[in-house]
This record gives sequence, C-alpha cells and structure tokens, in this order.
Amino acid sequence: MLPFYYSYGNSILHTHLAVGGSLVLENSLAYPHRVMEKMANEAVTGFSGVPSTFALLLGRVNIKDYGLSNLRYITQAGGAMAPALADKLSSTLPDTELFIMYGQTEAGARLTYLPPKMLKEKRGSIGIAIPNTTIEVRSKEGKVTEPGETGEICAFGKNIMQGYWKDSEKTGEIIKNGWLYTGDLAHTDVDGYLYIDGRSSDMIKSGANRISPKEIEEVIQEIDQVLEVAVVGCPDDMLGEVIKAYVVLKKITASKKG
Repeated sequence: MLPFYYSYGNSILHTHLAVGGSLVLENSLAYPHRVMEKMANEAVTGFSGVPSTFALLLGRVNIKDYGLSNLRYITQAGGAMAPALADKLSSTLPDTELFIMYGQTEAGARLTYLPPKMLKEKRGSIGIAIPNTTIEVRSKEGKVTEPGETGEICAFGKNIMQGYWKDSEKTGEIIKNGWLYTGDLAHTDVDGYLYIDGRSSDMIKSGANRISPKEIEEVIQEIDQVLEVAVVGCPDDMLGEVIKAYVVLKKITASKKG
C-alpha cells in the first residue's frame, strides 16, 4: 500500500528484496475491499501501513470476513497510532502480531519498535531503540531527562544520515556531534519505553500553556462514534491560540422519530 518514494515504503521494498521476500502491490485504498481480497487471495503474510490506512480499513470493511489466516504480522509507522486504534486492530486480528514503530527519513528509516508482547502492558508507547541504535530524550539544555519528563528524541547509530544534500546549514541544525535531533517530543517510563508527547512545531500555545494536540486526539479517539480526528490551534486575540478539533464520524444509522 505504501508508495516507494516515501521512506517507509522504500524501506519495506529494500528489506524484502534483501531477504528474498515477495511484495504484493496494491497502491490504492479507494476500494478497501479489493485490498482485503488481494491479501486473502495472495496469502499475504505481512502488511504495512500508516494509522489512517488501518482506520480506513476498520471503518469501511469487515476484516473478519476475509481469510487472513496467513497474516503473521502488521507493521505501523508514519505517524503516531492512537491507542484506541491499536486496541481495535489487535482485537480484530488476535492471531496477528502488531508492531508499533517510530522513525524518520533521516534515520533510514526506523528508530524504535514496540515488541507485540508488550502492546497491552506499554499501551501507547513507541517502544525501545532498534538494535545498534541509541536513543536518548534530552532537555533543551542537552541533558538526558528523567522518566516522565518531556524532552526531544535524539538518536545515534550507523542508520543516521550524513546530512542533507548540499545544505550544511540545515544539516547543522539537526545533526550535532553525530546525534540526530528529531524535533519530536517524548518521555520515557521507568523501564525506558518511549511515549510520544508531540512534535515541537505542532504544540499549541494557548495563554501561558503549551498543549499537545496528540493528547487531545487520543482522548477523542476513545469515543466509539469517532473514525478519525485532527486537533489544531487556531488564532485567538486573547489567548494567542485556541484548540479546534476536526472529527470524522463513523457511519451511524439515524434513529426514527416517533
């Protein structure tokens, strides 16, 4: 489902080629049932998507109607998946492992993963660093934060890019002493598992408060009638910004009036 010009899709292509795997191509979600039919007919063993991919499939088709006994695992990246969506996906496909992942194009392209067995225990987490990669959450002063304290995700490893092509100034802004400063805000728990708090550029500044739209989206996503939600900051003369939520509802049958 993922385009190959996109780092997530590109990494799926290359890793499968490297191990002699096969890819079944279906580049459109316009007709979700066709995606499910092809997965069943081709005995697909793995499926990769972004959160909206799974929200659309869960909202438009009954996944349990299709023969997916060969589907061993699902991988998710390309944005934070709401815990409620992960819960629904896991309950719909109880025999399929779900890998929650986090990464960046500049990291070629994966940084962390949540082992499927930890999905319930570490609900909402993006997991731990992938092998041969070091992850730290750092404060603005560059110090490693304490568990529960929000800071910026920084990464070090051979997977980190050398820099942006012919743009040393931009490279210097995010690569410091070999460390990639991702711009993503997160905190760790006492076991070292990472939890995304938002992206520094996306934080809503309302009055004297810095508000994470992701936290509000996850709460709204818990409502059964909600299919998708996006929270943004809107200009306000008094507070600077106010919170606005755009919500897509699931198809609900209208009740008959007496």
